Order: sequence, then structure tokens, then C-alpha cells
Amino acid sequence: MNMKKSEGNPEKRPVGRPKKKLTDNSVKIPGEKPIGPAKPVKKPARKAEEKSEKKSMRNSGHISCWKIAVENYAEVIKQAAKERELRARVFKAIDNDVNKLSGFLQTKDGQALLNESVECAGRLQSLSNIAIVFSLMTLESYITSYAVMKLHSKAYYVDYLDHLKLSAKWVIIPRLAVNKQISTSSRGFIYFRNLLSYRNEIIHEKPVDMDSESYIKKVLSKTAPNPETQPRTAIEAVKEMLKELKKVDHDVDIDWIKIVEKQHLSPI
Repeated sequence: MNMKKSEGNPEKRPVGRPKKKLTDNSVKIPGEKPIGPAKPVKKPARKAEEKSEKKSMRNSGHISCWKIAVENYAEVIKQAAKERELRARVFKAIDNDVNKLSGFLQTKDGQALLNESVECAGRLQSLSNIAIVFSLMTLESYITSYAVMKLHSKAYYVDYLDHLKLSAKWVIIPRLAVNKQISTSSRGFIYFRNLLSYRNEIIHEKPVDMDSESYIKKVLSKTAPNPETQPRTAIEAVKEMLKELKKVDHDVDIDWIKIVEKQHLSPI
């Protein structure tokens, strides 16, 4: 029996090479679109960790300490300018002759200027002390946060590092963290040692009779030390020590220093 083939459109068969599903390692065939969504590329976990670390450092107490130090140093500059003005008025009144100071201080104008000078000197010293102490607190807070972040253990810091002197922390902790040591002969470390000395002077300062004539002569003397020197050195110590740390650890973020300075100071 002859069987007839069914009528209708013959079945279409694929011509040529069949399409190939692309995998991650496949080569894309020109003119064909990849099948399925592309797999997202995962960023290295370390990058995310570094961002988290920087955010944590920016939320640490050293920035608050730095703001207080800079704000008070800005006031030191203003108060020092006022003290220079008062000193100039005194020397003008006594014709630049210190021997006439005692007689001038007995007059009404002399007493008024004396009181104003003593008040100015006291405020200047107070502002200077705050700038110095909080500059040191900035460095202490920063190296603590840096140690905990880099060593990934607050317990380790508390048990083995917290008892060290502050100067030792700034030498040992970077060595543990990145196997590099900041220079102890650098300008920053010299400023740092001076800052420690200033802090000790403040803590062990002996009381002074603010009304004594000898003290007034010292304050108003042309050879009196510049009241801006110590707080300026304190501010510079923070900036230079962070620069030294960044030399051995390029991941250190010091932008917060400049941001606070721009808010309160013209470039030093």
C-alpha cells in the first residue's frame, strides 16, 4: 500500500550551528546576545573593610579633641594680639622706661590698665593650656583608635599596650600594625616631646600671685616669652605626627585635620 506523505508545511530544521548558552568563561558569538543576567562582580572584602575602618576612625574622639584644641588656639591668637596692644599702651605711658612702671601702677589709669592686663594674661594662659592639653588628647585618642582598628582587638590593646607611655605607643603600635616605625628624630617627634613637656608643666604648675609687681613686670616686659609659642607647637605636633604616621602607613586618613583647621584658622 502506498502511503501518502502528510501535506502542509514541512518541518523547519535549524540550519547551521545551534546557539550556545554563554557561561562566565564562554566567548560571545558576534551578533548573539548573552542568555541570562550577568553575574555581579564582587568587590574584594578588604575594600569594604577599609571603608568601614575609615568611617570608624572619623567617628572617634580624636576629632572632638582636635576641634577643641584648634578653637582655643584661634582664641589664643586673638588674645595675644590684645595683650600686645595692652603692653604697647603701658610702655607708651611710661616712656619705655621700666623703672617708671611702679609709679604708673599707682595712678588711676595705671590701675585700670593693670587690671585689664592681668585679666588678659590669665585668659591667655587658660586658652593656651586648653589648646595644649587637648592637642595631646588628640594624639592619645588617635593612636588608641588606630591600634584597635589595625590590630582588630580592643582586648589586646587594653591588656598589652594601654599601660605604655604615650611616646612609646606612637613608636610600637605602628611597628606592630604595618611593621614600620616612625622616625623619633623627625620634626614631628621633637614637637611631640615638647608637647609632653608643656603638659607636665601645666599639671605641676605652681600658683602665682597675680597681683605681685614682679609678675606684672614679667607679663609686660618686652622680653617676655611669646604666649603663642607653646600652643602653636602643640597644634603643629598633632599635624606633624599624623604626617609621620602616614609615611609608614599610607592608609592613614588625615583629611580631618585640614577640615577642622579651615573652619577655625587661616593657614598656620
